[in-house]
Amino acid sequence: MKRIKNIWQFRYYVCSKIFESLGVLMLLYELLTLINPIEDIVSSHKSYAFIAIVLISLCYALYGLFFPPQKITLDINKRTQLNIRQGNLMEANGVKIIPVNEYFDTHLGDGIINEKSIHGQFLSLYESHIDELREVIDKQLEIIQALPSNRDRTMIPSLPNKRFPLGTCIRIVIGEQCYILVAVTRFDEYEHVDVSTEEFPEVVRKMFNGIEHLHDGKPVYLPLVGSGISGYELTNMQILNTIVQAAQMANRLCVTNGLNLYIYSDEQMNSINLNVIKYLYNRWITLK
Repeated sequence: MKRIKNIWQFRYYVCSKIFESLGVLMLLYELLTLINPIEDIVSSHKSYAFIAIVLISLCYALYGLFFPPQKITLDINKRTQLNIRQGNLMEANGVKIIPVNEYFDTHLGDGIINEKSIHGQFLSLYESHIDELREVIDKQLEIIQALPSNRDRTMIPSLPNKRFPLGTCIRIVIGEQCYILVAVTRFDEYEHVDVSTEEFPEVVRKMFNGIEHLHDGKPVYLPLVGSGISGYELTNMQILNTIVQAAQMANRLCVTNGLNLYIYSDEQMNSINLNVIKYLYNRWITLK
């Protein structure tokens, strides 16, 4: 049942691939009819050849839908390629993009930040140096205009009270590790996520603007920003497609050493079809 639903959901992709294959195979068929030794054989089995061509085209389209590649590379512009694959962001060797909340929180263990999230994993790496990390973050935030205060955060003692616009980026260096922290999530008075889906494209646009200014010529690694518990009511496919299109629209984006999007788990990978993402991207760039 799920596979039938997928065929209907991605019907335009399937039809596109069927016609693409039909075009190639029909051209090959016509070329074979021009070869004298095979002309009579091909001509006498036209109906069988047509059925075979249709079946092969259908199988080609369905194979691409149900058995997508595990990685793809998209040419964002002449200077930047986007590589999408499964991987562990924390093990990457380059600038790592860390989605955080609007307060750039650095506390763990109180139920506000999920320890399994990218934000939580990042804080866990420096759990024994949280005070120093807080100082580094606050120093970078000093040069950024904070939003007007709308409440006091009293649920947990010592929580930061300065909040910043979604999409705000800061670059911090700890030892040999470089990170770009991006404000992706807003909290309400109960410290629960409170964002709207309409905000997401602008957050991603600002993230790529921050990457352009802060990556310092190094390879950049980012997760599927906005997925998981970030609060955006979008599927992983919608999130990835939005990120890909935003990268392509960032005309000044220049990451010559590689822009890499890491999908962190098998479950997340299974919810994404990279063939469909590539198909949508190719259709998008033809509209330029």
